[in-house]
Amino acid sequence: MNMLLHGSYFGYNFGDTLLCQLFAAWVKDGQPDTRLILPLANARNCRMIGADARGPANALTGDALIFAGGGYFGQPSSGLKRWTARAYLRHMLLANWARRRIPYCILGTGVGPVSSARMQSDLAKLFEEADIAVVRDPESAQFLHDWGVRREVEIGVDAVVTAQKEELRRNAHWDRSALPVVKGPLVALHTEVHASPEEVGMMAELISRLLTETDWHLLLLSDGVRTGNRTGWHEKVPVDPASAARVTRLGYDRDPQKLIGVLDAVDLVITTKLHVGIVRCALNKPVISIPRHAKTPRFYRQMALSDWCVSDPRNRVDLAMELAHGWENGLRPSFTAFEKARSTGFYRRRVASFCDAVASRG
Repeated sequence: MNMLLHGSYFGYNFGDTLLCQLFAAWVKDGQPDTRLILPLANARNCRMIGADARGPANALTGDALIFAGGGYFGQPSSGLKRWTARAYLRHMLLANWARRRIPYCILGTGVGPVSSARMQSDLAKLFEEADIAVVRDPESAQFLHDWGVRREVEIGVDAVVTAQKEELRRNAHWDRSALPVVKGPLVALHTEVHASPEEVGMMAELISRLLTETDWHLLLLSDGVRTGNRTGWHEKVPVDPASAARVTRLGYDRDPQKLIGVLDAVDLVITTKLHVGIVRCALNKPVISIPRHAKTPRFYRQMALSDWCVSDPRNRVDLAMELAHGWENGLRPSFTAFEKARSTGFYRRRVASFCDAVASRG
């Protein structure tokens, strides 16, 4: 059987790569002889995700298609025309082709907001006609119903939530030998590799206050790869020379398992992005979220962890510092609701069911 797997595998973003790796492993676990094809991935991502082939020519041999989890059916807060055009090139042309030709399922994507009426209509048709349709939060289901979807759309969680800790830790690694001896807590700060000047300024203010008000060692992280000659946020954020020995800057080398090793090893993570926070939660370790996208507060609400998500954009640094000092004084998040919602195997079972159904059709 030739199975197509599609996700947001166009760069080397940590969360998107991890999601595709999980779905690829679930396909192979259920159907070891399946030939797994990534229709639009480059060669490096194909190898890293664990697929057997890539490209449009191989995709034409596909018997069915799985849309892996991710937020690629929802727009950012700016650059909407560019995002819409890119979404069609990366996702919607393939989706519209598959909808008319082969069985497909959608497992754990986020949906909306989307401003383009054409894309709303195309997404509604895509979900209406899918063999299996699961979104990762109630807001996604509501967007689809608002756009005219009448079928029942199952509401799950982000696929990383359903992975076992052992799956996430498999092959995770990080060599701390490059760090100086750290006596106090080791705290990671993380944002988009090419963060906006405003976001870099916010992180610089937060770093300055943490260095002033605590004795922590700070690890500045990225989860994406620099493009062109641009400098990553972790390299250009200013740090007082008197405190420089307490700051380590760590770029992303396209290795999700290394970043998972870092996230598993540090004492606290402060992040503006979604999947770094989700992995920390999945490891049942504390994280402070300063969201840069509407999908992030949706996740923390769903997991009853809103108290650890700074939702007021006017006062982000002060609120993050309150949580940081609270953690320093023993405050810890409760993962009770998270573990209840975790449903380990939720997507693995649906992947297996879909693959078995496709194989039985011959």
